[in-house]
Amino acid sequence: MDNPQEALVVGDATQRQNLHKLLSDLLITVADQMFQNRDIYIDGYRFINCSFINCRIFVLRGTFEFHHCLMLGCTRIWSEDAMKCIQYYTLEIPQWQVTPSFAAKIHPDGTFSIGKGASLL
Repeated sequence: MDNPQEALVVGDATQRQNLHKLLSDLLITVADQMFQNRDIYIDGYRFINCSFINCRIFVLRGTFEFHHCLMLGCTRIWSEDAMKCIQYYTLEIPQWQVTPSFAAKIHPDGTFSIGKGASLL
């Protein structure tokens, strides 16, 4: 490449991909378990073929996976950091009807805020 900035961008993208793979590989796998009437913090875990019945499921960061799991009667509790991901995802889809705390804050000038309290500034 003639432009060193292009090489840097490619290197950064590759490094990001490697980091995401490494973090994914660090998840602790829990398989074939049934959780009932418990508080479960799901970050850091990969659940495979697990059942969650009447549990409170806490999402702190979004670093988790579910594969072929079942949830019945569970309550999901989102931290502010996890809510930022939902706010970001729903930003471009205004027709989605979401609870205000899960929506990005759209300001009159067309800018948006995602974060703690979806900044009123």
